[in-house]
Amino acid sequence: KVTFMQPGGATTERDYSLPPHSRFTIHVDDILPDAEVSTRIQSSLPVVAERAMYFNDKKAGHDTIGVTALSDRWYLAEGYTGGDFDEWVLIQNPGDTAANINVQFQPQDQGQVTIPYSVGPRSRFTIHVDDILPDAQVSTYIESDQPVVVERAQYLNDMRSGTCSIGARSPSRTWHFAEGYTGGGFEEWLLVQNPQSKSTTVYLTFMESSGQNTSIAFNVPPRSRYTVPVDSFLPDSMVSASILSDLPVVSERAMYWEERSDGHDTLGTPCPEYEWFFAEGYTDGGFEEWLLIQNPWDEQASVDIEFMLPGGGTQSITVMVEERSRFTLDVGAVIGPTEVSLKVSSNLPVVAERAMYFDQRS
Repeated sequence: KVTFMQPGGATTERDYSLPPHSRFTIHVDDILPDAEVSTRIQSSLPVVAERAMYFNDKKAGHDTIGVTALSDRWYLAEGYTGGDFDEWVLIQNPGDTAANINVQFQPQDQGQVTIPYSVGPRSRFTIHVDDILPDAQVSTYIESDQPVVVERAQYLNDMRSGTCSIGARSPSRTWHFAEGYTGGGFEEWLLVQNPQSKSTTVYLTFMESSGQNTSIAFNVPPRSRYTVPVDSFLPDSMVSASILSDLPVVSERAMYWEERSDGHDTLGTPCPEYEWFFAEGYTDGGFEEWLLIQNPWDEQASVDIEFMLPGGGTQSITVMVEERSRFTLDVGAVIGPTEVSLKVSSNLPVVAERAMYFDQRS
């Protein structure tokens, strides 16, 4: 069952049936054209769900996985309101009671700003951060008296491109990122939010495809955000990253390319896993899909990749990922042009991400 929730509390429900080992697509515009909308998905069996959005005549887009649980606390490491960037914090209240929310903006090199809001039951609420902190690099902490869901969307180039990410429900001493690239006109930025009342030292290790590792350390002041320009340390590199902090923090990675014609962003993962799942995937019509795998251990990992096609067909391959390195797979080169979901299984816990590009990365 899929429930769409709009500002003001209006809801729309649809029921679907999904075949086993398959991928299913819902075009929300066909159900709710010209609408601001949050979504809740409930299933009789465990499934994986993502949301992709395209705009500017499909020359730009962004994507994020959903969250599996509500929370009364959310953290957003990334945020920027300078230049032609627009930052939006999105809050979904799926409950039957209004949520009273305090939003604390934690800028880099500035004091915190806290603003209270109320979000009605079964509705979605939008905050335009530029109206509160113009020209700021800012992380955000949200506290609510009711369980809610929080995301952040950023748009740039007069809304012609953008990124988005779910929030983190809690800080962690460790974060990992499988994807990262600083060559071919790409910029990569790692963002670290310290929500604690004390400063913390953060240790960052970059792991390249060759197995070369590079480490740096930096200090993040209390209730603030810190920015790492990865290009400055590793220009022209395909690189994964691992973070270890003295105190729990939150970290995201943002990437832009072609003079910031577009970009993408993701929350890191606190720990490697034996299995990873990706609902979204497309390799036709000018789309590129890349699977990135980080092996942070001191021994080689054997990784099985299962491709799940519409209708239930599957295909599998096995790859070896060397110790303390990053591995890259061109999905289209394996399965050809199609819609596809992925399952990644490894004999060692690894980190996996999926990157997609389209319209010749313009």
